[in-house]
Amino acid sequence: MAAALSTTGGHLTPGGPFISIHANVIPAVACLAVIVSVWPALRTAPPILRFCAACVILGSALVVIFVAQDIMMFWLRPYARGALFAW
Repeated sequence: MAAALSTTGGHLTPGGPFISIHANVIPAVACLAVIVSVWPALRTAPPILRFCAACVILGSALVVIFVAQDIMMFWLRPYARGALFAW
């Protein structure tokens, strides 16, 4: 769900927001919550569940990295001026 949300909001308007609530903040927070909640399973679970937990953590980390990259690439555009937060 977080990966789908992170791709729905594109920074198309040069005067648009740098950080979108539905496309940047919600997916990043959701993925961080998944990482925090699944992390303990890496220590105590059987090997197959550890592998699954590691895959879930990796997928969540990739979404967080994608969101951070999306924000930074839009922030560094010289013509991008706009509000800091928006829906």
